[in-house]
Amino acid sequence: MKFITAEQMQDLERQTIHDHQVPGDVLMMRAGRGIARQVLQIIRATGKAYPQVWLAAGKGNNGGDAFVVARLLHLAGVQVELWLVDADVKGDALTHFDLMKSAGVPWRAKPNEADWSPDALDVPLVDVIIDGLLGTGTSGSPRGVVGAAVKCLCARSREALTISIDVPSGLHADTGEAYEPCIRADWTITLGLPKMGFLSPGSWDFTGSIEVVDIGIPEHLTEQVESGAFAELIHEAFVRTVLPARPRETHKGTYGRALLIGGSRGLTGAISMSAQAAVASGAGLVTVYTPESLASAVATNCPEAMVHAAAEYDDGTLKAELIEELKNDLGKYEAILIGPGLGSNAEMQRLVRSLLRAAGVPVVLDADALNVFEGRPHWVDSGGSQTVLTPHPGELARLLGVDLDTVLADREGVVANTADITGAIVALKGAGTIISDTTRKQMINLTGNPGMATGGTGDVLAGMIVGLLAQGLNAYDATAVAVYLHGKTGDLVSARTGHLGLKATDLIDALPDTIRFVL
Repeated sequence: MKFITAEQMQDLERQTIHDHQVPGDVLMMRAGRGIARQVLQIIRATGKAYPQVWLAAGKGNNGGDAFVVARLLHLAGVQVELWLVDADVKGDALTHFDLMKSAGVPWRAKPNEADWSPDALDVPLVDVIIDGLLGTGTSGSPRGVVGAAVKCLCARSREALTISIDVPSGLHADTGEAYEPCIRADWTITLGLPKMGFLSPGSWDFTGSIEVVDIGIPEHLTEQVESGAFAELIHEAFVRTVLPARPRETHKGTYGRALLIGGSRGLTGAISMSAQAAVASGAGLVTVYTPESLASAVATNCPEAMVHAAAEYDDGTLKAELIEELKNDLGKYEAILIGPGLGSNAEMQRLVRSLLRAAGVPVVLDADALNVFEGRPHWVDSGGSQTVLTPHPGELARLLGVDLDTVLADREGVVANTADITGAIVALKGAGTIISDTTRKQMINLTGNPGMATGGTGDVLAGMIVGLLAQGLNAYDATAVAVYLHGKTGDLVSARTGHLGLKATDLIDALPDTIRFVL
């Protein structure tokens, strides 16, 4: 999914309306329906029995989308109220304004700056705020009554989840520059295609997570658009297309066997969470090899997995001789994960390299399985198998033998270079996770939130990737799908817990519900 400019998006909409005879009010209906679907999922994730939603709308197309959303939420039984900065609504937006009023949605005209002052507000505490004030066609600081409304929403957003339609009001769609004032959204539900400004890390504090709504732009039109972006967006429709279908006449062997190798004294949780995530992402059979002193704990944490107690050194790490035990059995697995909680000593490099060369199936290297290659990325030799590397910036810096600032200064360039050196798919984790290999355009993920910056979330992601690989996805697609679902699940969990309360195991528990929604 390409990143495009606001002008390109406007041109696509014009061509759809005039050349393909799709009325503008129909595009607006599609936009509002897609937004309402996402909002209802977020509301459900909060766990509130009687959620209250407050919408602020402009009089243009962005406001028109808000009118559709307000009507559909109202019809779904959500308590909504809409405030309008200017009741002089025209065009397609007027069509949906009239439909909203006919449906009985409570609304108020608030055309004066004073209407939006803290002293004048009489809106009670709400669960969700929806920003439908300004669209992609604006630039510069919001002024007048719209500026007052933006300031008001900014103040109220501290007490509620905030969702922006298409682009946060006050954010430049092409550059990602945030003018003063600018909405700080938890989610931006953008229309048609993602906007170029969303690629700017400086915009992420204002956009929150990005979701894209299909409004029915003909595919051949989007294919013709040229994007100057370094990457394409991982999005829900891609995930839905790639995830394998599950016919009724199947069994556990149909969905693959995943082998996980890791764990060491003091790091039992990492391999346990990876195993749980592999199960939750749909792998048919999950097998874990872990040091014998940890095996009972791992089996208790993930009873669905087959846990094997392997010989260990005095420091509680796996003996490198494990390769001799496994080498004749590796062929019965569809995918292998090495690294979560593996620990480090002089023998770990021998174990990891031997496993990688002998695997013959896709291999995910995470955490300590990456650290054994410190300064020697060319040693990541898979013997022709697909390999996935999942470093955070510090691990990537160690792998390449460079300082952290070098990685952070040019993330997309460094990731591409690492893929060239190793021949692997590389997923550089963090805000705006970038995925790169040697043959395709990079992909970037814009789901996820700061609450996921906590121990164990990387182990969950690694388990998800190997679980999807076991089901037959190619390594690039499995990595992209896992990264998107991982971030989206974190977003939905945080709707209930907030950022400070999010735990890695919450992601595992919530993952099946996220997958069900996407499908």
